[in-house]
Amino acid sequence: MKKRLLISVILLLLNPILYAQTDSVNEHPKTGYNFGALPIVGFSTDVGVLYGVIGNLFDYGKGDIYPKYYHNLYLEITRTSKGGQTYQMFFDSEHVIKGLRLTADVSHLTEQAFPFYGFNGTESVYDKRLEDDESSSYVSRMFYRYDRKITRVLVNLQGSLGIPHFRWLGGIQTIDYGINPVDVDALNKGLKGSKKLPHVDGLYDDYVKWGLIGTEEKNGGRLNFLLLGIVCDTRDNEPNPNKGIWSEAVVAVAPQGVNTEKGFTRLAITH
Repeated sequence: MKKRLLISVILLLLNPILYAQTDSVNEHPKTGYNFGALPIVGFSTDVGVLYGVIGNLFDYGKGDIYPKYYHNLYLEITRTSKGGQTYQMFFDSEHVIKGLRLTADVSHLTEQAFPFYGFNGTESVYDKRLEDDESSSYVSRMFYRYDRKITRVLVNLQGSLGIPHFRWLGGIQTIDYGINPVDVDALNKGLKGSKKLPHVDGLYDDYVKWGLIGTEEKNGGRLNFLLLGIVCDTRDNEPNPNKGIWSEAVVAVAPQGVNTEKGFTRLAITH
């Protein structure tokens, strides 16, 4: 899929969300509300023009805890001319609930051409000629793609373990997946001749046809998780550290009683 991308960066707009270097933090602490925004513009032959904006709002109060903040709100709104869209709101604060850090994320993400190469990672067979429109074996530029829509809600709490730099983490997450074959008619808008996508089955369609993906889950579903973990954070300045480490281990449990499939557990370790 041939792609050109242009991101417009206006440094003056970014300035409010950039943190000062260590030697000037005490001399010039930020106070009150600081807002920065970044416009996004891009282009892809298949999904069209990408446009939108991301913004960050920080509340530093009187500046007494700078470079830390009282509240952090991140917003992203992007769309494409052929129907793709991303709406995301992220909030982080240690001052809503006394003694606890609250993190919340609400997102709706649309991927009109999300990659799918089969199961089992590197054991999967991938033939790039099938999506190369200049190859004699060409099937479709969307052969290894499908249409995916995700609505996600996440709420986490963190609190001290009574040991310096160590915190416990607990939370809940729900993810609603909408899975479908690529909407070829939508992506063909504005394309002519050989650039138009053919109406053929992709790999995802084949997996459904072969029974590797069951009919009860071929169009997605909902997963509900309970989260529990431990965090070790020794960074001297969280968004722009000069020294320190950040490590966490989180267990995500999807109980059978609140999910449509059998229960399962995931372990994620980040260092």
